[in-house]
Amino acid sequence: MAARGQRKAIALATVLGLLGATGCAREPEDVPCPDVAEGELVITELRGPQEGDDSFGEWIELFNASDREVDLFGLRIDIVPLDGRDPVIVLVRREGVVVGPGEFAVVGKHNDSNLPEYVDYGFALTAATKGLFQNAFVELSGCDVLVDRMLYRDLPTVGTLALDPSMEPSAKRNDEETAYCNDTADAEPGAATGFGKPGTPGEDNRACEG
Repeated sequence: MAARGQRKAIALATVLGLLGATGCAREPEDVPCPDVAEGELVITELRGPQEGDDSFGEWIELFNASDREVDLFGLRIDIVPLDGRDPVIVLVRREGVVVGPGEFAVVGKHNDSNLPEYVDYGFALTAATKGLFQNAFVELSGCDVLVDRMLYRDLPTVGTLALDPSMEPSAKRNDEETAYCNDTADAEPGAATGFGKPGTPGEDNRACEG
């Protein structure tokens, strides 16, 4: 997945340096290596901390770009802030988080034993991080396999950062920061209700305007 332009190349190099500097070497975990190859999962939507009342929470949506079911058990998500703070590391520690071909899975900041219907796996963040970072680099991996990575800046505080669905999601396309836009639409009729702009967790994204 090639970097897009000199600015992005510098940013990626900086973040990769941070990964090494903060001691993010793989540690033994009591989970298997997930059966997933490069590009088979794609980061398609992120929802961070919100302004005002919010009941939908923070989450990361993944798209299965392969032609087979993928069990996320053992998948690792590194969320590395661009300001040098320690990264957040999420590890899927539960079996049965399966996403079918062409479908989505949502990993959210929720209690994994009491998940809303639109979240497939829940994780906790430390009190120090409180929420997803405003500017960060996200990497999906399974043991030594780099599955996907993307860079985002200015994570919206109203609504979500969503990959434009005008083209099929791919790990190459989501290298482009301009392929994402801010979804601030209200919930669709019949969708989950609550406070805030929910985005489209587990569903196709809305088309970007303009």
